[in-house]
Amino acid sequence: MKLAYSCAGEGFGHVSRLSVLLPHLEARHEVGLFLPASVVEFLAAKVGPRPSTRIPGLHFEHRGDRIRWGASFRAMLPVLVAFPLMVWRLARQLRRQSYQAVVSDYEPHLAWAGWLAGLPILQINHPGVLTRVRVRGAWLGVVGSRLLEGPWSERILVSFFHGDVGPLLRPALKARAARAGSELLVHLKTSYRARALAVLRAVPGLRYRVFPSPVENFDEALLDCAGVVSPAGHQVLAEALALGKPVLALPQIGQPEQTLNAQQLVATGRGHSGSLETFETDLRRFLASLDTLASAPVVGRFRFEDGTPELLTRLEAFLERRVAG
Repeated sequence: MKLAYSCAGEGFGHVSRLSVLLPHLEARHEVGLFLPASVVEFLAAKVGPRPSTRIPGLHFEHRGDRIRWGASFRAMLPVLVAFPLMVWRLARQLRRQSYQAVVSDYEPHLAWAGWLAGLPILQINHPGVLTRVRVRGAWLGVVGSRLLEGPWSERILVSFFHGDVGPLLRPALKARAARAGSELLVHLKTSYRARALAVLRAVPGLRYRVFPSPVENFDEALLDCAGVVSPAGHQVLAEALALGKPVLALPQIGQPEQTLNAQQLVATGRGHSGSLETFETDLRRFLASLDTLASAPVVGRFRFEDGTPELLTRLEAFLERRVAG
């Protein structure tokens, strides 16, 4: 079958899922990629260069660990104004190039284009869990999540909590067993890296590796670290939990999905939630708890196993029902 696949360009959880699924899909189908520029380099690093149709991406503006909603809306405004014309053009391309189905990971342009072209649409994402789990004051995030998903024929939520399938683990993280090292993996956004590094440097004897990095290997660092300090994006949390790594999550303020992810992390018993404002105290508490967190029994119903086989089975069943059938 001929599939059109798009993913969101904000963060790397969406394109990480694509990097896991793409080799499997290409073995059975013809796949056309529709990608924001921000994820092309990441995908090429994981699976090699692929041709793709460029689509606009929607991105947030940050100040420290806060999302600047006013500035974000102003930055997105040109994309929103051009949205109907872009959808029309993509729908024409889908029809002209004889695509048979659309797969979207939290990317509304191609989802609406698929709807306009009359194609079946499979929506695969994590942020949709906001529609299943109540988070106080997150109604705006729920509305935003639905808008960013666009229309779908079927939806599969990928999550270590309240998902239809478990998180997708990248092959590099399954190539060998994880080891309990002595360094922290520290993943920091540019908007607050300097401030967080000042706290880390003040801890005597603390060893850590900082990402993103142009020279360090993230996957090896994750496999061998003692624990993870990171924003509360789902993919990083899920990978760390699957490898048995304790996590100190620093959810972005104003991002309901990350607030929920951090809450669920704490509920597993394998991590803490903190903030940039209290980072020094949070870090010392986390360091003192590393051994306890690493050996804590998981409470509640969580899914840490690789969800890739189950998702592929469900995807093929969708295509069989909606296209071949």
